[in-house]
This record gives sequence, structure tokens and C-alpha cells, in this order.
Amino acid sequence: MKKEETIIVGKILKALRKQHLLSQEDLADFSPKDRNTISNLERDQYHPTLPTIFKLAVVLEMKSSELVEKIEEV
Repeated sequence: MKKEETIIVGKILKALRKQHLLSQEDLADFSPKDRNTISNLERDQYHPTLPTIFKLAVVLEMKSSELVEKIEEV
């Protein structure tokens, strides 16, 4: 994955989290990830695995395919 693509992933995750009025702590509470990991994902310090994308999609009330489509759109 190119650096430009990972930056977009982080921005999309952050935008979706804010759209659902969730803090990083809230997202961490509802997912198997901790707040530091959520922060690292949003800052592109950590590359999300497919299982992570699936779990975050559930918390963000969307299908994993919808989340992947949002990432692919950019």
C-alpha cells in the first residue's frame, strides 16, 4: 500500500468516527482495539488489517464492504 493510500484510510476512519459522534475512546470501547491503536490508525502509524476493518465497520454501523468501498473511492 502506498503512503498516499494509507493517509486516506486514516482520514476516512476519522471522518466516519466523528460522523457517528464517537471519540477515539468510544470507538475503542466498542471495538477490540485500544484508544492508542485507534489514534495510530487515524494518523496512519498503523495499517489496519482486514479483520480490523471488519470490526470497525460493525462499530461504525456499516457493512465491511461499504467501508472498503469508501476507502477505494479515493
